[in-house]
Amino acid sequence: MNIIKNILRLLILVISLIYCVSEAEAGDKNGTSSGSFLKISLIPRAASLGNSFAALNLGSSSLVYNPAGIFTDKLMDISVAHTDWFAGIDVNYLGVVHNSTFGSIGLSAIALSTGDMEITTPEQFQGTGEYFRASEFAFGAVYAKKISEKLIVGGSVKILKSYLFNDGYSASAFALDMGTLYKVSESLTFGVTLKDLGTDLKYISESFNLPTSISAGVT
Repeated sequence: MNIIKNILRLLILVISLIYCVSEAEAGDKNGTSSGSFLKISLIPRAASLGNSFAALNLGSSSLVYNPAGIFTDKLMDISVAHTDWFAGIDVNYLGVVHNSTFGSIGLSAIALSTGDMEITTPEQFQGTGEYFRASEFAFGAVYAKKISEKLIVGGSVKILKSYLFNDGYSASAFALDMGTLYKVSESLTFGVTLKDLGTDLKYISESFNLPTSISAGVT
């Protein structure tokens, strides 16, 4: 029991230190983060809880909230979600999790796309008759392992791609998520998650931080 508690404390300390270091390295670029689509509520249940999913293990629904939460008793779990956001923006999500004796493996995909927007110029401010759209994508691979009857740990690697003008003015980035779930008792579970720690998205000559965050919850 003491070993498990020490492992949990160490994991929480490591996650907190990584987050603090990433915030310190951001320097004067704070407030200029990109990849904001990563913060959109994708699962209706998560949205109803204010995205407070850090302490829940719900299989494929947990892929983008806490990588440790993908571990369940189901052999296979699939989640699909579509959101009609404001201003004609569509957000789509697909998550798949397979559980086995050596752990849980998951894959996730997020796609955001704006509607067609007409191009304007100073001379043709009412529109040129040509259109463009912006889109952003995130593809993730997740692994979670049950260390003991009380502790589950997980991590994910994500590839991000952003297009501001059709397939032009694009940027790419890599990100990591880490999470833990600790079952204090039959009715109490504690979770902590570090999300979107990674490289900057760089458009032409300007770089923007990812929306790195750390969250904890009890359920």
